[in-house]
Amino acid sequence: MFGIAGIRNTVPRDLLANAHRARRRDAAPAPTLPPSGLDPLALIEAEHRQYTRPLSAALTPEDLDDEADDTPEA
Repeated sequence: MFGIAGIRNTVPRDLLANAHRARRRDAAPAPTLPPSGLDPLALIEAEHRQYTRPLSAALTPEDLDDEADDTPEA
């Protein structure tokens, strides 16, 4: 349908010229935001600990006491 001409009609890049050309600089500096007071890394670590802790640490003492449990098993 497109043939070989559609693939080979590009100009080869000059990597050496690209490496040494002058770079553009943004005119305006990036805006700064006021600090939010939240520690993103601490939030990520807390969530990780919440979802990866062993099951025994997630259970309460009431969950471990099978003798006092009067609920019927499903």
